[in-house]
Amino acid sequence: MRVFVALALPDTARDALSDLQDTIPPGLGRPVDWDAFHLTLAFAGEQPAATVEAMRDALATVRSPCFDLHLKGTGQLGDAPAGVLHAGVAATPGLTALHARIHGHLAGAGLALPRRRFRPHVTLARMPRRMPPDATAALGHWLERSAGFHHGPVAVSRFTLYRSHLHPDGAIHETLADWPLTSD
Repeated sequence: MRVFVALALPDTARDALSDLQDTIPPGLGRPVDWDAFHLTLAFAGEQPAATVEAMRDALATVRSPCFDLHLKGTGQLGDAPAGVLHAGVAATPGLTALHARIHGHLAGAGLALPRRRFRPHVTLARMPRRMPPDATAALGHWLERSAGFHHGPVAVSRFTLYRSHLHPDGAIHETLADWPLTSD
């Protein structure tokens, strides 16, 4: 099964992201559904059921304090067809500590995750395989206009293990388990 660990976002943040998403010019990307907005902390990809159970056990032992997120700016990761347009997320000490703890616990459970620089973001749209001829200019204008996007603080008090079901219209995320952060 295809799994990942992420932060779910409250409705107020999803509404702000949806409003930002509405400013993306037509043809630049396929919008992510409102209920699929999240911030990925660890992507494990396809894993057998036994590994997912080991992940669940390891994640249940993660202890980290609650913190606030700040959605800030926009950007592009990758190029079409694999690229995404996203809202940035400020890499606060609370967020980076939770990311490190989750990766450490998963490594301790024997899961070898790819080593990538943590670039916290929320995907807004997936770029098409073929961009329209005027897309480069439109993309540049959108990135410039949306650079000042800001929403927050967004209180973070839980993290979630999701299963991702891929469909032609986009992924559907199923919650497998979630855990509270500490209030200390």
